[in-house]
Amino acid sequence: SSNSLARAMVKPMDSLSGPRRILEVGPGTGHMTREILRRMTEQDTFVICEINALFLARLRHDLQFNKYYQRHRDRIRFYEGPVQGLKNSNIPGNYDLIVSSLPFLNFAGDEVDELFGLYSNLLSSRGILSTCEYIGIRKLSLIFSSMRNRERMKEVDQVIRSWRRRAKSQGALRSDVS
Repeated sequence: SSNSLARAMVKPMDSLSGPRRILEVGPGTGHMTREILRRMTEQDTFVICEINALFLARLRHDLQFNKYYQRHRDRIRFYEGPVQGLKNSNIPGNYDLIVSSLPFLNFAGDEVDELFGLYSNLLSSRGILSTCEYIGIRKLSLIFSSMRNRERMKEVDQVIRSWRRRAKSQGALRSDVS
């Protein structure tokens, strides 16, 4: 992901007064992680959730040299495992911002529905979920995939559309193109 995407994904932090509880799911190489760290205040707490042990180890290593990480390290927790495991961990929920860059098209429809339901349960009453996808990728994927993958992607598309409709009906949907 690019630096401009990271800024766009993390921008909702600016609309939340502190203290803020932030969860990042699937940080990968840490573009969004570094942007979150840059915007953190002394009141904020941050949980980084990564399922891939190698990615997490690399991110932890790279962050050691980040001045914003140094400033906030006492209020940052790392969770290695699937985000679904957070509810059974000793890390409390009630997040004000969840930044998720998971590639939903790689999952089955019921898994995406479970993830959005989990995110909904982990958010505070003022919470914001920030996700991304590349414009048109769902439509293009439907054209160039096998029949089996097309069916799975159609299910994912329906799940995402359903959650978007739900959020829109509650006046809680904002969509940006970056």
